[in-house]
Amino acid sequence: VVLPGDMVKALAGADLKATVGAGQGSYAPMAEFPAGTDVQWLTRDGSDTDIDRAAVPGKVTVVDFGAKWCGPCREVDEEFVKILPQMPDVAVRKIDIVDWDTPVARHYLADVAGLPYVVVYGKDGKRLDAIALLDLERLRKVVAAGRAR
Repeated sequence: VVLPGDMVKALAGADLKATVGAGQGSYAPMAEFPAGTDVQWLTRDGSDTDIDRAAVPGKVTVVDFGAKWCGPCREVDEEFVKILPQMPDVAVRKIDIVDWDTPVARHYLADVAGLPYVVVYGKDGKRLDAIALLDLERLRKVVAAGRAR
């Protein structure tokens, strides 16, 4: 068992700040995507949506399932913050599942190992791949292959 005081000391040694007590924490802000990049939210409240209709004609479309509490999801966001300015033919459609019991999570993630989960569509709207868990190398390869078509 790790006591709260021990956790505070451990985090302080890692240049992080912690405060003991209910209501003292918050999630880091979501990534800010550069102006002019094609990023839109399909749902921020876990409501269901039709991801197959999210594909943008003529663009590789990445449907990105994540949540505010998901650290690896933030890494996917940071990757897109870096690469989207050079890729005007790539669109990102984001879904915040909120938690595992929301309609969108029950609809699409029942058999998914965990977050992040991305579904990549080609420029023709056909599904190219679906990637569960953090695999930025595979994501980059699938997006590049879709752009090359």
